[in-house]
Amino acid sequence: MLANPAAWRLGGTGGRARLAMSTVAPGARGTAPLSVWVHRSGRPLRFRALWGRVIFGSRVWKAGQTPAIVSAPPFDDWVDSVFRRPVTERGWWWEESQPSPWDPEGAPEHALALLTQLFRSPGAVGRFNDQELGQGLWFLFANSSSAYLDVVRESTLPERDRVLCVESIFELNRDLLAPRCGDLPEDSGPWSLNTTTCMLWDLNSALNPHPEDPVVDEACLRVMALTLDLGSAVCQLSALHGLGHWAAGYPDRVTRTIDAFLMRKGILPNVREYAAQARTGHIP
Repeated sequence: MLANPAAWRLGGTGGRARLAMSTVAPGARGTAPLSVWVHRSGRPLRFRALWGRVIFGSRVWKAGQTPAIVSAPPFDDWVDSVFRRPVTERGWWWEESQPSPWDPEGAPEHALALLTQLFRSPGAVGRFNDQELGQGLWFLFANSSSAYLDVVRESTLPERDRVLCVESIFELNRDLLAPRCGDLPEDSGPWSLNTTTCMLWDLNSALNPHPEDPVVDEACLRVMALTLDLGSAVCQLSALHGLGHWAAGYPDRVTRTIDAFLMRKGILPNVREYAAQARTGHIP
C-alpha cells in the first residue's frame, strides 16, 4: 500500500488537482514521487487496485477525491476496462456499481497511443460481442462519456501522431466494423454495433472541422473518403454521415467526394439516397 498517506500533498486549481505522494511502499511498481489526478467532482468510488501498480486498500474516496494514475495501464488491461463490461441501457459508465476506467486527461499522449493501437489492431477486441463493441466504442468516441477522442486535437501532442490516430480509424472500419456490420444498417438491439458505427463521426466535436488544425482535418476527410470504398453499407453510411457534417466547412471537397462515390454501380438505394442528402449537408 501507499507507505505514508500523511505525506500526500494536494495542489492545483480548477476542476482537477494533482495529489503528490512522497513515498510508495516496496513492491508497488513505479518510482517515487508518484502523482495522481484528483477530480473535484464525481461519485464515491472504492479502489482496491489501479492496474496492479498501487493498492489503495479499502479506503473510500468521497466525491471530489477520485484518483486515477497518470501513467497508462497495459494495453490489454485497458481494453478489458472499456469492453469487458455489462451491457446496460444507459451505458456502463453511468452505473454506480462499475469502477471508473483510466482517465486520459492527465496523460493525453498515452491515451493517443492506446487509441491508435486499438484502431490499428482491432483483433484485440474481436472476442467481444456486437453489443459490447457498440457500447465500448461509443464510450471511447462520445464526448458525453469520455474525453478520449479529444486527444486528436490536442495541440501539445505531435501532429504526426494525431494524424496517425485519425488514419487508423479507417483500419478500424476495414478490419473490424465492415466484417461485423456488413450490409445491415438497421438496429440490432441496445447498443447496436450498426448504430454506433453509423454515428462514429457525429459523437465527438474533435471529429468535426477545425480550420486551425488543417492537417488533421485533411486526415479526417481522407479517412471518410476511403471508408466509402468499403463494401459495408453501414460503414458507407457512417462516412456519409460524417461528410454531411463537414459540408459546411469544406463544401467543395465534400461535394467532389460524394459525387465520385455516386458514380459507382451497386450502391444500395438507401445509401444512394442518404449520399444525396449528405452532399449538401442535409442529413437526418
